[in-house]
Amino acid sequence: MSASSETMGAIKNQWLIYGANGYSAQLAIEKAVSQGLSPILAGRNKAAVEAIADKHGLQTRIFDLSDIDHVAEQLADVKMVSHCAGPFSATAEPMMRACIKAATHYTDITGEMGVFDTAQALSHEAAQAGVILCPGVGFDVIPTDCVSGALYEAMPDATHLTLAFAGNASLSQGTAKTSVELLGEGMKIRRDGKMVTVGRGYKMRNIDYGDGPIESSVIPWGDLSTAFYQTKIPNIAVYTQHSGGRLGVYLFPLVKYLLKLKFVQKNCQGQNREKRGRPNPAGPREQRHLGLGRSEQCGRCHQSGALAGAQWLHGDDGWYPHHLGLFDGL
Repeated sequence: MSASSETMGAIKNQWLIYGANGYSAQLAIEKAVSQGLSPILAGRNKAAVEAIADKHGLQTRIFDLSDIDHVAEQLADVKMVSHCAGPFSATAEPMMRACIKAATHYTDITGEMGVFDTAQALSHEAAQAGVILCPGVGFDVIPTDCVSGALYEAMPDATHLTLAFAGNASLSQGTAKTSVELLGEGMKIRRDGKMVTVGRGYKMRNIDYGDGPIESSVIPWGDLSTAFYQTKIPNIAVYTQHSGGRLGVYLFPLVKYLLKLKFVQKNCQGQNREKRGRPNPAGPREQRHLGLGRSEQCGRCHQSGALAGAQWLHGDDGWYPHHLGLFDGL
């Protein structure tokens, strides 16, 4: 799809952060301003976005995503959008389509498989418009994607890929909301190229992330899509440290059913905002500033029982690549 004549005539030299009042977006804004950059701050919440813009002396654009044509007009002079407004299951596709229409590059910080699949489905249309669609430029999925790439180079004919990560950083409100929604869809793996729903206790294993073995279980992580598109390995599973114990495994079918109910989702999301009797901050800022967060990623692949070897990455908590991925994407 070719860009409109209005878009083609515009000078595209702006960087726009949509959902600028979110936690990760604010980290990226702070980093950008410290480097002398001046992104346009955008979103639906006029008061919240303008308060952040006034703090840094930045421009704002206030609009929602209900009208793709109107969004594309807002992007006429924008070279790249950093999309930070969740839930991405609802917001990513309209922003992607507006970016294609406006000939504007797209990045976001999601880890939702459905968003990666949407970007893949729109890839031909985006290529025709000269647009790059690049979701997942944060902790989801940069570190684990690097592990996947290294393992694929070591064994390009691998048939099985197993990834795992662990960390001790807390969740932001936005990430917690997305996690509740994803858990309602159940655990996932990729088997013979197809996405498959499995039980909470599917092939649990002890994984050493650096401090000894930790009981781990599969989760519906974005690499089930991105690693498949990158490597074409047909069998993929992603693990992290297990929570909830064995009782959680037995009760998960009931939990999954309940989490599909909107009023239960809202209640769980509200509970996340309270911790030890006080409101939970928008994100783990205090933990990050104290240097307490860390993360580990590892993986292995094999073909016909032959192990290619393992790869490890050690780093800061997930918020460090989360906001730097947005910044470096520019």
